[in-house]
Amino acid sequence: MDMTMQIFALLAKANGYKEMPDSEKLEKLTEIDIGWKNLSDDKMQCNEKAILALFMIEPLLKFKMFNDAEKWINILLSDRTNDPTQVGIYKGIFFYEKGDYENAYKYFDIVYTDTKELAFAERNLKYLEFYKSYK
Repeated sequence: MDMTMQIFALLAKANGYKEMPDSEKLEKLTEIDIGWKNLSDDKMQCNEKAILALFMIEPLLKFKMFNDAEKWINILLSDRTNDPTQVGIYKGIFFYEKGDYENAYKYFDIVYTDTKELAFAERNLKYLEFYKSYK
C-alpha cells in the first residue's frame, strides 16, 4: 500500500469521531498516533500528512495533550515554515491553549500584522478577542 493510502487508512480510524464518548476519542487519537509512528520515514514526504495533522491538532489541544499536539503542529508546519501566517496561527493557538499567553500573543501578532482578522476568521473567536485585549 502506498503512503497516501496508509495515511488515509489512519484517518479512517476516526470515522464517527464527533459522536464518540471522550474515552473512545482518546483511544482513537492514541491508535492513530501509534499508527503514524509505525509508518516508514517516507511519511514526511507525503503531502497528505497535513490532512491527518489538521485532524489531530484540535482534539489533542482539547484534551490538553500538549506534547502530542505540538508534535502534530510541527508535522503540519514541516513544509510550511516559510508561511508566517500558518506558523503563527497554529503556534499561537498552541501557546494560548497551553496558558503561555506571552508567546501566544507574539505568534498572533505575526498573524494579525500579516492578515489582520482574516487568518482568525475560521478559528474560535476567543483567539482574536485575546489578541486584541492582551496588551
